Amino acid sequence: GPLEDAEAAYNRGDYAKTFEILRPLAEQGEVVAQRHVGLFYALGQGVPKNPSEALKWTRLAADKGDAGAQNNLGIIYSSGDIVLRDDGEAHRWFQLAADQGHVGAQYNLGVDYDQGNGVPQNYAEAVKWYQRAADQGDAFAQNNLGAMYEKGHGVEQEYPLALKLFQASAAQGHPQGQYSLAAALENGRGVDRNLVQALMWYMLAADSSRPVTEEFRNAAIVARSEVMAVVSAEEIAEAVQLATLWKSEHPQSK
Repeated sequence: GPLEDAEAAYNRGDYAKTFEILRPLAEQGEVVAQRHVGLFYALGQGVPKNPSEALKWTRLAADKGDAGAQNNLGIIYSSGDIVLRDDGEAHRWFQLAADQGHVGAQYNLGVDYDQGNGVPQNYAEAVKWYQRAADQGDAFAQNNLGAMYEKGHGVEQEYPLALKLFQASAAQGHPQGQYSLAAALENGRGVDRNLVQALMWYMLAADSSRPVTEEFRNAAIVARSEVMAVVSAEEIAEAVQLATLWKSEHPQSK
């Protein structure tokens, strides 16, 4: 059907064609099409960016109970790019989507409670929602949950469990997870100190092709340099070899 045609067009990178198929479906009230049309207007994919249309179509789908659209609407309110930032409204939509099991919304809800966005800061609630998203395999949530166990925020401090979560996140190619794992290995938290392994993960985090903030990229580069300053040339060569091998074995995770 048309939704399958739209998916095929999207997968081959023809966003204009995808939008052309989806727009009439959205106008007929097809909720999945409405969510995607909203996203296309928000990102300017296959159609010029249009904030008011993005909000209109996303809200239509969200009001019908579509969890993906509810999460997208939460992101719209929390980013403040399309509408005035409203953390309370964002939280309300994340909650609706998270209650339906939407993994991204569960993570976003965890961040809300972790940072006190739109709700009073509550580490125990943050842990609860990070855990639900981590259980669904979300690399962002695995890293953040690991940090909660490392710091003892909302849970008993538990380095070995933090390490396991960082490993799970890093294995998926999540640069923050790779950085957290490197720091644990560098400092011997929950594991024997291993500077070669730490250097390997700092290298992967610093070189990641995934979108990260300038601040994060710089922190990873500095951490990498600091370890390189205290290990031998042979150990650096070994770390480079390990990082190269990891990349070749995880082509999707660079």
